[in-house]
Amino acid sequence: MNVKTILLPLFVVALTMISQIGFSQIYYVNHAATGANSGANWTDAYNDLQSALAIANAGTEIWVAKGTYYPTRCTSCTTLDRNISFEIPDGVKLFGGFNGTEAVQTDRNWIANLTVLSGDINEDGAPIENSYSVVYSFNVSLSTIVDGFTIRDGCSDLVTGAGRIAEGGGWYNDGSAGNASSPMVRNVRFVFNKAKRGGGMFNAGGFGGEASPIYQHVEFINNSSSGDGGGCMNDGNFDGESSPQFYSCQFIDNTSSGAGAGMFNNGAGIKDTLGNILYSGNSNPFITNSIFKNNTGFTSNGIGGAMYNLGSQGGSCTPSIFNTLFVENKAYAAACMYNHGGNEGLSSPSIINCTFANNEADPFNIGGGTGGAVYNNASLNGTSAPTVINCIFWDNIGAVGSEVFRNVDGTPFIAYSLVDKPDCASINSASGIGTTACGLGMIYNQNPNFVDPSNCDYRLLDNSPAINVGDNQVNGSAIDLDSLPRITSAIIDLGPYESESVALPIDLLSFYAKYDGSKAVDLFWTTITHQERGSFEIERSQDGIQFELIDRLTASGTFDEPVTYHAADQNPLKGESYYRIKIIEDTGRIYYSAIQNITIFDATVTAYPNPVVKQLNLKINESDLSGELEYFIHSISGQEMLHKFTPAKNEISIPVDRLNPGAHSIVVLLKGNRILTHQFIVSKL
Repeated sequence: MNVKTILLPLFVVALTMISQIGFSQIYYVNHAATGANSGANWTDAYNDLQSALAIANAGTEIWVAKGTYYPTRCTSCTTLDRNISFEIPDGVKLFGGFNGTEAVQTDRNWIANLTVLSGDINEDGAPIENSYSVVYSFNVSLSTIVDGFTIRDGCSDLVTGAGRIAEGGGWYNDGSAGNASSPMVRNVRFVFNKAKRGGGMFNAGGFGGEASPIYQHVEFINNSSSGDGGGCMNDGNFDGESSPQFYSCQFIDNTSSGAGAGMFNNGAGIKDTLGNILYSGNSNPFITNSIFKNNTGFTSNGIGGAMYNLGSQGGSCTPSIFNTLFVENKAYAAACMYNHGGNEGLSSPSIINCTFANNEADPFNIGGGTGGAVYNNASLNGTSAPTVINCIFWDNIGAVGSEVFRNVDGTPFIAYSLVDKPDCASINSASGIGTTACGLGMIYNQNPNFVDPSNCDYRLLDNSPAINVGDNQVNGSAIDLDSLPRITSAIIDLGPYESESVALPIDLLSFYAKYDGSKAVDLFWTTITHQERGSFEIERSQDGIQFELIDRLTASGTFDEPVTYHAADQNPLKGESYYRIKIIEDTGRIYYSAIQNITIFDATVTAYPNPVVKQLNLKINESDLSGELEYFIHSISGQEMLHKFTPAKNEISIPVDRLNPGAHSIVVLLKGNRILTHQFIVSKL
């Protein structure tokens, strides 16, 4: 069921959100309302957004009218004032962009009705006493939606600290320490936010946690960091995971005094003094149809103007990047992208149908200048081996020989791409054993003939040599950067834009199936189009060959942004089963999604004794055990104490004599399925 696994590691898990929902509680917020301040309707709307958030729970919608809202108000603001944020509860759907009269959500206009969440809590226009983080979320799921806001003026300026006081000026999303926080963020602008790390947004997924939001039509503009990640930072260090998905997003004019002015992705692990890997880390974002423009790293620490990908000490950072434009970014070194796989770490992105143009290393003449586009560093037995296909590299500025790649033991592979160099050897700028491997379809020293690069129009003129010369097999998106079909002739174009594109009826963007751990298999699929007319049939199979119809949905109509649908198999089959979506257009065209497989175990587990002194025993009632069993043990405070894999057997013993006395919990997973959650007491003799 895998499709191009090196290129599409996240695509099958993209864009999971709840589709059209039925009745839900709605609270109304309008700072200018003069009614009863009860939130019951627009006339009696709450004047303060905090009033609605204080009583909202899962399933609640909050509709916010245009205007500016502050987490608190103060004149001489204290640390306590600055620590106050808009805290979004799990499952709450927060919508801005209303004029204060709408009866249905689809009538709002978030661009015309500017709805601002501001951290300028003393309203003096200076950042020094602003909110540390304007928005805060903790342990929230994808059913948590923030849609239609401008988030600005946060200032996490305590450079010696961590957490909200130093990270995530616009939004601090906390899924660390065994938690998981992955909200849906749509139609949001992050502007003029500052922090030590993650000026616009900080996704904290470290220490065994996860923070992997989904972003749709989100802009990070003019945010800054005194350290890393001016626009945003995705932190999955120390056995954590931070792998957000970005759809049609923009990173423009962000700055940093450290690494990754546009985006910093941290997959760092840690070793002990003997060099053994104690904890790994993962940060593998999925990015498609996006723009990184004029992001700047100012100082000699400013490396990776658009993006810095760190996989160190056994950690992994391998983003998948499709149909994305990297232009006019600047930094001391690695003007656009720095891929650092250091100390047994991995940093090997898949970069497909992207254009890198007019990026500049060391524009301030402070002594750097290597890596006009992409810098690949594989120091200390690390790996930096990006795959680059269907791309264009043109007019990037760096030290001679490093305009395309700068390799320090890095080993990129490039194919079906256009570069402003005479041959493959001249692409490689190496230290140590770094080399560039060139595959088929390379085009050397031919002007791509952009429409108007001086005005940031990097579409292709009709006479461009980059038209109809790519590799169709690696295409990972139904649409190009203009949201038009990705392939209009028989062969895909290079770069993020397809020439002579016309709109098609229904285009499937993703399909994802997940067992909820108790009774149902949830199915999510996302389409993106301008005209959706037709239907979807959900099919299930026991063997992957013969499929049966289990549900049918009608397409939603006319939209200009992604639409996600949801169905559920309430009576799933035991063992392994397969799901697919049959798309039936009103034109008569029929096609199918990729197949997703789900395995549901009928196992039961007994955990004993309780209380336990030395050894907790698991007895698993399952005749067909294979592979590995995974378990997590947390203290009563939620701190992860143990996380291990062990061969799956019917009887397993877990030493617990090194745990502190008191209450603990264990979660047991078999092939990714939760089969036990058990609380137990550790006692000492």
